[in-house]
Amino acid sequence: MVTLPKSPRRSTLVAGAVIAGLACAVLASPAQPVATDPLQGFSQDRDKALKIEGPLAQVQLPAGTATYGDYISWAQVVLGNTTIKCRFLIIHYAQEEVPGDVRAAEPFIGKAYIRKLEFSRDVTITYQDQTATADDGVLDLRANLGTLTGDVVLTQGRDVLRAGRLVADLATGTSRMEPPPQRR
Repeated sequence: MVTLPKSPRRSTLVAGAVIAGLACAVLASPAQPVATDPLQGFSQDRDKALKIEGPLAQVQLPAGTATYGDYISWAQVVLGNTTIKCRFLIIHYAQEEVPGDVRAAEPFIGKAYIRKLEFSRDVTITYQDQTATADDGVLDLRANLGTLTGDVVLTQGRDVLRAGRLVADLATGTSRMEPPPQRR
């Protein structure tokens, strides 16, 4: 049974002790890894194969690029729990693996490794309960860097963040949102 102190000074001390105890309990509990934005799913699912869906528009073998999508159809990339959907998708690939690359799922151009993704027009990225929309984006897997530009909107449940640019460091799991450029 808890008895309440009669003096205001003791009440303040007891309340402070209770708050301090709760803070210690919360801070001492082990933190769960949480993605800060949908691009972080690419850092967690690197061991899975990257699936590419949509109409193949062009392949440039010497340059190591493949372009998917058009103004009517959607292009889509799926890696684990992360999905990127856009109108145009440029895949930069290599035949030999370098650290950071992601293996392409069959069927793709032979045994290829994806090193960079460029997506544009109506970009939507989903990862678990998080969604990001933007005009354009680049995901450089070798550099562990993702960038969304244009009208960037991040949502998770009822929480909504808006910016002109999102830069995500996939190696550290940190992201920063930047305001849109000033118009003159």
